[in-house]
Amino acid sequence: MGRLFGTSGVRGTFNEDLTPEKVLDISLAIGSFYGPGSKSIIGWDCRVSSESISSIVIGGLLSTGVNVDVCGFITTPSFQKYIQDINEYSFGIIITASHNPPQYNGLKLINGNGLEEYVDVEERIENIFKSKKFNKVTWNKVGKLNYTGNKPVIEHYINSLLNHLTLLAKHRKFKIVFDFANCVSAITIKEFLNKLDNVDAVFINDSLDGRFPNRPSEPKPENLTLLENKVMDVNADFGVGFDGDGDRAIVVDETGVAWWGDYLGTILGKYLKQTTGLKGVATPVTSSSVVDMVLGKEDVKIYRTKVGAKHIVKKMLQEDLILGFEENGGIIYSPHVFTRDGGITTVLTMNVIAYFDDKLSKIMASLPKLYQVKEKLPLPDKEKAVDILKKLYEIYRDKCIKIEMIDGIKLFFSIDEWVLVRPSGTEPIIRIFGESNTRSKAKKLVDSIKNEIEIMLENM
Repeated sequence: MGRLFGTSGVRGTFNEDLTPEKVLDISLAIGSFYGPGSKSIIGWDCRVSSESISSIVIGGLLSTGVNVDVCGFITTPSFQKYIQDINEYSFGIIITASHNPPQYNGLKLINGNGLEEYVDVEERIENIFKSKKFNKVTWNKVGKLNYTGNKPVIEHYINSLLNHLTLLAKHRKFKIVFDFANCVSAITIKEFLNKLDNVDAVFINDSLDGRFPNRPSEPKPENLTLLENKVMDVNADFGVGFDGDGDRAIVVDETGVAWWGDYLGTILGKYLKQTTGLKGVATPVTSSSVVDMVLGKEDVKIYRTKVGAKHIVKKMLQEDLILGFEENGGIIYSPHVFTRDGGITTVLTMNVIAYFDDKLSKIMASLPKLYQVKEKLPLPDKEKAVDILKKLYEIYRDKCIKIEMIDGIKLFFSIDEWVLVRPSGTEPIIRIFGESNTRSKAKKLVDSIKNEIEIMLENM
């Protein structure tokens, strides 16, 4: 049996590897760990299986004596924000598979501080799950059920977004296109916009539909063609494409160009350096060298982390940082909440445009342009990854200006030319990322390393 909790909770295809029986056992294990009398809150995204799973989770928790508040439809960042600030919950569970395809779902465990639960706690819960030594209470000690609804959670979240919108941004007129991917951000962001009188909002894919009929829920540039075209058609200032649970967003400038999160994060770092004296940022090893090339010159320290929001948040807490970001569209702004949030991405983009008083494309054009190429190879036996990384180190240790082994192995051939090889934390594959100042160079680098790994795998 593999590890129960992945990089972002428990994920699987409902009624296949994520069966009702498994969901119940996970719930019983979580409830047994936190114990009778503890207080929890449950929310979910709009996936077809979310309400079914929520019913099972609620039943399992109640049978272990845990009290349950039921929130209902909600985004992950607003859910975590509420838990973080209300400070009355032992834990929360949000039922979501974030950006994964519609057949997937999952359980993300949030601790009483509003953070993704720590690995050591997940391991203890997993031990209970595997042993099936559940602490079920007697009939007269079952937990209490309270249907709070999502209104207090949404209101609390919106107030925070409003508080982080600068006066300059509040007094500037914006036209913004929002692509909600038919997911739950349509609920929270529309409520937020109702509080503003300076935004002309255009909505696409804004009806809730857990089948994601109009585009995949992952906000990659190739999935955002409709948004890109709409931004240009209506002469908008920018567009925002959300993922399935609202924690990630990709921003599209007024010319229809979609910008990855590490590029936007770099601009946000520049803006925050000038407005708050920003000291440092946290970003994973997958982010572009543009981060170092730009923010390094601004005397901002860059802390590289393993891939995954929880690793970024951990570093932000350790170093007292206010900004973290990922290339996949995850922006973390700790004065708001210690998790990725597409809503705060929208607010900070408005602040940036108002502050620099220019079109977004012109602001982004101040950044150097590097190109990334991404490949992957099947890796059924994860133990082989260790040998691959060792062999790559031996081959390249005298050929690189620097080698990092924060997460996998990152081989630097120059400041703006590198290859990263790392086993996936969620799939039986090995990922190969390459970056250079031309796409052809990046592809040549990746293809070369990929060929070497293929030969290694054949000989193992």
